[in-house]
Amino acid sequence: MVAAVPVPVLAAGGIEDARSLADVLAAGAAGARLGTRLVATPESGAHPDYVAAVLAARSGSTEITDAFAVCPLCATRPTARVLSSAVAAVRALPEGQVGVLRTPNGEMALTRGHGMPPSRAVTGTVAAMALYAGEAVGAVSDVRPAGDVVAAMCRGADALLVGAVPQPREPGGRER
Repeated sequence: MVAAVPVPVLAAGGIEDARSLADVLAAGAAGARLGTRLVATPESGAHPDYVAAVLAARSGSTEITDAFAVCPLCATRPTARVLSSAVAAVRALPEGQVGVLRTPNGEMALTRGHGMPPSRAVTGTVAAMALYAGEAVGAVSDVRPAGDVVAAMCRGADALLVGAVPQPREPGGRER
């Protein structure tokens, strides 16, 4: 993709640690978009039950589905990768309301299969809501501030990339 377009490319999907960040940067990406890892940060605004589900998930516990396709703003029928537990939970519920979103303008009913992920402003059956998560969900093991997550990934990627570049040598063979 990087060679095919004349604009900066951001990599997304599977960016879970310093190694995966270094890999996409080494491949030519201008940067990376983090998704699932940032759900488990205080800044995310994700409902605590959503964060707990992400922390409990293991590799292989996501699937691509249309179970959360109620999306008034979508031009086509949406599909997304979510926790498999959410798909099972939503399918077990009868039609109707699964939760409520509290807004400054009042409450909004969330129907079964609604595509909105649960925030802290949501009440209801959170386990049956759109718990978006990527394939790297198994690598998310703690809640840390977003700045700490990004800084650690960048430091680690930088160390890996610098270590992969041959260092200039002085006459006599010593590294500078």
